[in-house]
Amino acid sequence: MGEKREVLEKYIREKLCEFIVLGKNYNDDKIKKLVDNLCNTDKTIDELKKIVDSKFSFQLRKLGHNNHLSSLKGYYLSSVEKLKKGNNCYLLSYDEGVKVLEQAKVVDTKTKNKGMDIVKINDEMLAYKKDNVNSDYELIVSDIAFLLGIDYGKSYRMFDSKMNSLGILSSCFDSSTKVLNMEEVLSFVKEESSKFTLKEWLVEFHDCHKKKNTNNSLKDNFEYVFKLFEALPDMTKNNLEIIKKEYLNIIMFNVLVNNMDCSLNNISIVVNKKKVKYTYKLSSCFDFAYKSLDDNNLVFNFMSVDKGELIDYIVSEYYSYTKEYCDLINRHKRTLVPLIEQIIEEHLDFDEAICYENLVNSNLKLIATVFEMYKTMDSDDEELFKNNSEMYENRIAPFIDNYEIMNDEKGSSTFFNVMTLILIGTIILIGIAIFLISKANF
Repeated sequence: MGEKREVLEKYIREKLCEFIVLGKNYNDDKIKKLVDNLCNTDKTIDELKKIVDSKFSFQLRKLGHNNHLSSLKGYYLSSVEKLKKGNNCYLLSYDEGVKVLEQAKVVDTKTKNKGMDIVKINDEMLAYKKDNVNSDYELIVSDIAFLLGIDYGKSYRMFDSKMNSLGILSSCFDSSTKVLNMEEVLSFVKEESSKFTLKEWLVEFHDCHKKKNTNNSLKDNFEYVFKLFEALPDMTKNNLEIIKKEYLNIIMFNVLVNNMDCSLNNISIVVNKKKVKYTYKLSSCFDFAYKSLDDNNLVFNFMSVDKGELIDYIVSEYYSYTKEYCDLINRHKRTLVPLIEQIIEEHLDFDEAICYENLVNSNLKLIATVFEMYKTMDSDDEELFKNNSEMYENRIAPFIDNYEIMNDEKGSSTFFNVMTLILIGTIILIGIAIFLISKANF
């Protein structure tokens, strides 16, 4: 027993050397108590060493992670130059996985929307300012959206001259653009649209369900939104198809990142008027509500719905609109997971990062599983999916360049797999080029 205790204590002290390097010490009493607890079991010394490895590797990862986050302010301070004339703040953003810190002039516009101030950045772009936001979920979601080709408003962490956080800015549109959320779109339709029968149906449906807060069917909720699009003045068939696809993919993306508020106020349309005619596109998303409801239900228009039920309905009923997005997720799960985890861990403390990673990974598997149930493919789909995958691989390149190899086997093997895929793709392209050149010479 004495020899077992001696071997185990020596092993633990050797392990703790890594903690000392990171600035954390364990006192002798704590070490002896840990040794006592472990030795009071019937496990062998090898089994006890594995327990110590598991316990300390997790704690070491947590300590290193949080030390990294706490050192970021020092990194920012060492990176900044004195504010130039006309600038009043620093904006931190993540451009394709790379930190970008820049000076800017941000001024209030004395207007509000949904309780948030609207500010102007460098006299060019309007953005929503959220003063009391400490977590960087908008920045996280913006980078995940880039990986998946989803249009999402670029987000910034705003700092004063001493690098004290002033909140989040979410830019969604330039100052010359008119943006309406879905509630405002109904008022716009009532004033501008000449489709009287459709207008009457929309107003009656909206007022009835808004007043009674009725939990109606998903079919009714989607029908309301699509008829709202259809009722917009000058809406063409082609524009309608594009905006429906954008809307469905935005809803699915919100499920993936666990945004629990897909209400009418949080989805917007960009309205342009050129040569007397209107054109429309779905606005970039900008508002993130991670903890507004429990983990399984989200607000969707006039109802609360289980996210699994929502995904199943969208994929089964609107497969032709969502197949590209679903296939991208399904086909690239092995690269998406570590890249998404990298993005999340760059912003959140360890415990919160692990919690959010688990939710996003669960949602990603949900979408991939549902897609497999309804998946059909023809020759056109194969070409479409192939092009989609090539665009994805181009987008992930800067993330791969900035990818930190994790110490654990999972991280290292995933990184190896990602690099192998890129290497194989490069070899194939070189082979094709050589073949074409040889053919040309003859």
